[in-house]
Amino acid sequence: MNNAVQAGCIAARMQRRTFATGCQTRREGEIHRLSRILLIVYFLETGLVLLIAPWSIMWERNLFVEALPFWAGVARLHGVRGAVSGVGLVTLGIGVRELTVMLGRAILRRRGSERPAPSAAGAERVLAEEAGSWLRKR
Repeated sequence: MNNAVQAGCIAARMQRRTFATGCQTRREGEIHRLSRILLIVYFLETGLVLLIAPWSIMWERNLFVEALPFWAGVARLHGVRGAVSGVGLVTLGIGVRELTVMLGRAILRRRGSERPAPSAAGAERVLAEEAGSWLRKR
């Protein structure tokens, strides 16, 4: 890599941009994006199932409950159902957060494609400007 591309890669890493020119191949970027989407779908689906399942009829009628009477008593406790729903809520929250992060990075990537990649020397200045604008919005 020449110095200009290397400086752009360093600046992109400092700004947490993963798809800077020359830093990753296009195929690596697509694989990373696809795996991230699959992870988000997994978190959202698992979160919804864990949130809803303890309060449905399938919770009381499954193999474990029918085979082991002890599990039937434990599974019917509202505390156990609430705990499983709580794990589902946390998992769903993680999925929503990952989705917003991915969409936010996509928006930043589109904005970033309109302006040239900063040099390594100017990366700190750009980060400071973006942090300042973010703090002003709050």
